[in-house]
Amino acid sequence: MKPDREMKGCPRSQKRRFLVDLMGEMRSEMKAESNNTDHGHTAPEITLTTVKPDNVVKWKMNQLDRNQNGFLERKELRKFKKDLRKRKKKSRKCGRNFLRYCDEDQDKIITLAEFIDCMGVNRNYHSMTVHSHRRGENPLRKYLIDD
Repeated sequence: MKPDREMKGCPRSQKRRFLVDLMGEMRSEMKAESNNTDHGHTAPEITLTTVKPDNVVKWKMNQLDRNQNGFLERKELRKFKKDLRKRKKKSRKCGRNFLRYCDEDQDKIITLAEFIDCMGVNRNYHSMTVHSHRRGENPLRKYLIDD
């Protein structure tokens, strides 16, 4: 796994919260669309907890990739970028810089691998709780460090 990159103007804890919230919104969209397109078929019901984060990201990529070339180009990202900018005041900078953060090689297109990586799927952000009440260093840290 690659080391976690910094997102300009978005501290790590705020970035994690932003990504968890964004994944939740994408899951909700996916569920709503699956309910709207189910025309009497007996497909298993999609619940927000049963869908794996990488499947949600692939679904969103497929939604955004209008020409189905496997890349997200600037023109395909316009509406998504506009939606990201409308986010809560606390995460506005994260939303503003998110797509630049996703384009790791700075080639103005986002591949599926880049999209999955920037959504934090490989870092298990989405299986962690966002609201931690513990302050200070992890008391079990000395047991977790490899010798």
